[in-house]
Amino acid sequence: LNPTSLGISEEDATVCGGAQYCYGENSSEVALTAWSYYIDSISDDLAAAGVNASTIDGLTSGCSEKAVVKVESWGAVVTIPEGPNKGKLADNPQPTYESQAADFNVLVPATYYLENYEEAVLQFPVFYTSFTKRTKYTSDQANSLSEAHRQAGNMAVIAPLSFYDDKFWADIFPKVFDTSDPDNFPGFIGSNHAGAHGRGPLKDDWTKACPLDWTQEERDEKCIPLQEIIYGTKRLRRLEAIKEAIDPGNMFNCIGCIGNNKVKNAATVEPEGSPAPGPTDTGDEPSSASNQYLSYATLFIGIALFLVKGI
Repeated sequence: LNPTSLGISEEDATVCGGAQYCYGENSSEVALTAWSYYIDSISDDLAAAGVNASTIDGLTSGCSEKAVVKVESWGAVVTIPEGPNKGKLADNPQPTYESQAADFNVLVPATYYLENYEEAVLQFPVFYTSFTKRTKYTSDQANSLSEAHRQAGNMAVIAPLSFYDDKFWADIFPKVFDTSDPDNFPGFIGSNHAGAHGRGPLKDDWTKACPLDWTQEERDEKCIPLQEIIYGTKRLRRLEAIKEAIDPGNMFNCIGCIGNNKVKNAATVEPEGSPAPGPTDTGDEPSSASNQYLSYATLFIGIALFLVKGI
């Protein structure tokens, strides 16, 4: 979040994610430098607390041998070493019938930590910090990622019940996210772990939580929908327009995806005598119509998969 406070530059900080994984030749030196800088900064406090000098010195000496594990790739880390699946890559997380989604994984802006550090770490404990100030520059921005994702300093997974408490929406949320535009609810949830039944506050009062004792129909009608708390109002409208233009029949659909919460129109009835859809050739060689049909299908699949989830 603030690498210069640990004696490393913004440039060097980009090679490590959350101080757990560093990429590139000798990249671990960045994390070790930051650790040594931190221990030096608190060494007097440690001594005053009764920690002897040799123990303090041991916190930094020999770290490159004790704490650093060098691997060729992530694949090497998850390769199964023995058994019937030896040599294959393990799934992470492992297959399960339980959902891996969290109801609310908040993309907390880096500026909130930098400007309100003590409050921020208590409210949103640091969990996943694989973001840097350069996140917003890692692509041409022609994708569906929300502004919250581009500005995040941490992804905090917090107890779902916190979001059904008015205190969160009235006191905490406005401090962290910009709620000044009543026509643009700010997206703030990461889509990758969003639970299917997650909802934002009431549509007509952003300081009130969406009641859990309401029916699903009531919550859908009166609360900010899942897609809107992920992308934000304005970005969601733009994505819905793109989705409608590319996939008007809603062929590509999934829970939480763009357009999933929209009321679907009744199926269009083809007038009598309309030609049957698709190619009708029966020969062994595909006709030009068949090729054109397959080309359009391939194009639609590629575009839709890119746009629907934005990942």
